[in-house]
Amino acid sequence: PASDEGPVLPELTLKLSLIEGRNLVGVAGAGASFTASVACTVRGETIQSTPVPMADGVHTFGKEEQLVLPLDAVLVNELVAQPIELSFYQHEAKGNHTTLVGTSLLHLDPLLAEASMQEVLPVTRSALVPPPPAPPAPREEGEGEEEGAPAPDVAQESEGSIAVSVELNRALVDEEDHDIDEGMLRTLHVSLDKMYNLPSKWVLGPEQLEEEHPFAYTAKVTVPLPNGREYPIFFPGGTLRRPPPSGAPGEEQGAGELAEQAAALALTAGADGAPAGAPDATPPSDQYIEWPADRAGRVILPGA
Repeated sequence: PASDEGPVLPELTLKLSLIEGRNLVGVAGAGASFTASVACTVRGETIQSTPVPMADGVHTFGKEEQLVLPLDAVLVNELVAQPIELSFYQHEAKGNHTTLVGTSLLHLDPLLAEASMQEVLPVTRSALVPPPPAPPAPREEGEGEEEGAPAPDVAQESEGSIAVSVELNRALVDEEDHDIDEGMLRTLHVSLDKMYNLPSKWVLGPEQLEEEHPFAYTAKVTVPLPNGREYPIFFPGGTLRRPPPSGAPGEEQGAGELAEQAAALALTAGADGAPAGAPDATPPSDQYIEWPADRAGRVILPGA
């Protein structure tokens, strides 16, 4: 059914449970007790537990949050295309001070076909938390060992884990829409490599180092979805680079040719309103913006 404002969307009920953290590492290092909370953001809604103390290596968060959301292709992508980041904070008794001590990534892909999931996620240590102590130097066979001594507990060096569960009133995608062979549910993967033919105002000066450039660059790719909706993919972390010297080790084959082609295209099309083919007072730079290789994005595309 549809109204004057467009089709009536079904409602999705989502219940997120932040259950507990085990062996989380605080500022004082592994094994030290501290008070912690966990937080994440879903569809712009911040979900955060109250701070709880550690007991026998466990933080029992017990946080449940229920959201009711209109289910469409945009929501499916907001939940699945990118993982939800869980952040863990250490709370100090004095001054209400908090420190980010770790993060986890929750991938909701199973919810495309299922209505519930439960995961135990590894925790990535924050740069603010001291690194674990270096392992002891290897000992000679028999040195300092007692007969029947237990093997070292490797789990003590773990950065911890978080148990979470998600329950829906229905799967995100109808079962009949999962048949990829019939042209239904598809996944589009998008990645960025480099951007050439930069404006002269963007490039480094002759004596300026790459690390002195004051800006980082974010690119946005917009993918059309049904009902006139769009889903944006953002690529942060782009950095300005100079090409390596000709013939230098690690120079990517074809990078120079791409820069020359981009420059030729700019001269053909004209720049800053100049007629096509007019000479440019500032020749195109061979500098470029490069994005991290691990920043690929994806979009879930429903059936046509």
